[in-house]
Amino acid sequence: MAKILFGISGSIAAYKIISVIHELKKCNHEVAVILTENANDFVTPASLSAFGVDIYTDDINYNSATSVMMHINLAKWADMIIIAPATANTIAKLSYGFADNLLNATVLASDIPKFIVPAMNKYMWANPLTIENIMRLLRVGFTVWGPTSGLQACGDDGDGRMIESSEIHEHIKCYLDELRVVDDIKE
Repeated sequence: MAKILFGISGSIAAYKIISVIHELKKCNHEVAVILTENANDFVTPASLSAFGVDIYTDDINYNSATSVMMHINLAKWADMIIIAPATANTIAKLSYGFADNLLNATVLASDIPKFIVPAMNKYMWANPLTIENIMRLLRVGFTVWGPTSGLQACGDDGDGRMIESSEIHEHIKCYLDELRVVDDIKE
């Protein structure tokens, strides 16, 4: 089974990740979550830990050697990192290699597959700066799932809406199936 690390950033779409985590846990995957400071406005550690998931935030105890190195420990633990929802802000920070919070530092410290699941207003998604940030992440090996088009929380309708939970789960399943095929070929 896989060790999947979710990074949840501050978007109303964060609620969709709860059902993805529930499905992954039912399939016996190990799941951990990093919540950005703004993600706490949309989902709580309690709503996620109910599924037996370890939750990490920027509230790090710097008196503990384990906590100081948490970004390294999480990067080494995970088999894959999924940033969902990935806001324009998080995408911009990641594309420039910022390490100003636990999520960004963990991503920067990892050499494992990384997946971005964008969620933002249609104008933010279409902004040339966001497009360039996505292109930069693609060039360094990130995979992007979505976004899709539809009604957005702000009332606009268009591209930028995060894909549905079932689609995220299907992408994860397909990725893990591909890994199993590759491992079978190597044996």
